Amino acid sequence: MSEQTWAGVLEELLLDVDSLVDQFMQILAPDPAYGKSSISLSELRAVDREIFVALIQFLGDPVANREQLRALAADLGTRRAIDGIPLDTLVAAIRLDFSIIWSALSNPKYGLPPEIQVVHGQRVWEAVEIYTAQVHMHYSEALRAQDLLDRETVLRNLALLFGDSAPGQADLARIAGTLRISEHANFRLVAVNRTDLPTTLQRLAPRVHGRIFGLELAHQAVVFWETMAPVWQDLGAEESLAVSTVPCAVAPIARGMSELRDAAVVAREVLSDLPVGLVGAYTPIDRWRTIAHHRMALVGCDPRTMIERRLEQVPAADRDRLIQTARVYLRTGSLSVTAEQEYCHRNTVINRLDSFAKLTGVDVRQPSGAALGLLALEST
Repeated sequence: MSEQTWAGVLEELLLDVDSLVDQFMQILAPDPAYGKSSISLSELRAVDREIFVALIQFLGDPVANREQLRALAADLGTRRAIDGIPLDTLVAAIRLDFSIIWSALSNPKYGLPPEIQVVHGQRVWEAVEIYTAQVHMHYSEALRAQDLLDRETVLRNLALLFGDSAPGQADLARIAGTLRISEHANFRLVAVNRTDLPTTLQRLAPRVHGRIFGLELAHQAVVFWETMAPVWQDLGAEESLAVSTVPCAVAPIARGMSELRDAAVVAREVLSDLPVGLVGAYTPIDRWRTIAHHRMALVGCDPRTMIERRLEQVPAADRDRLIQTARVYLRTGSLSVTAEQEYCHRNTVINRLDSFAKLTGVDVRQPSGAALGLLALEST
């Protein structure tokens, strides 16, 4: 008799399923999470009607309808993850389904004795357990799959951005849209060693605003993010702290995505110049002398060799004295301070610098000579 009464009430519930859906829609439809999603109200209603029917059928015959309930829950979990519905919002909707069904079973309209409802309560909890577990599992799997797809899409677009050929304007706009960043924003870009990329991303992510991206380029890697910093501003305190334990090269601010490629070239050049064991953030201003020195040496114009060869005929003691005086002057920019540090008269400093200029052709008191002198004497 108990089973017959229970089955009869469930048949009546199936006939009234649209009223259950109405209750559900009145409560859930105003939720902002659904309002911001691409799910239409008609779709939301149709899906929930299907859910109510499956739940009621399961309560009538758990064995025959178990797989149908599992499949429906799996499909819902996957779809809502793709729709971008937060998990807590989805769980709240699941609880609402069962709450509405349980309240309906208690409605005097159906005449279900309370003791029969209690006896069959185990089926309700079994339905809750199966349905919730399947929804949660497939929701999580869909998120993982979507996250993997997103990462692959991001990497493809980053590879296009920093590839051998510069992307055109249309490509830049499309890449910006895919990465969900502004094409015309300012960007901070740093270069690190490839092995340091995961640590750098992990440490920088909570210290910067917005999305952060990283891409491996040969044995190096670049990391960039949107910034409000002026063009030549150094890294902020938090950003510097994040890269304080790894070698890091900082490019000038890229004004728009079109400048990111050039920023990457600069940062990678600075990173290549850093001596082994040196850590922390360094800019082109910090390393321009050694970079320029190395570049000139590659084309056979080593500044150090140029100076040394022109001083070969000078006695060693005199040569050392001229080089030391020129080096101190380049460091201080003052004849008086140079004389003080070299323990000689100011006129002596002038005479030595004149001799250095005559012998080498490099007058360190002139801007061009000072630049060449810095390149040559820093490595002497």
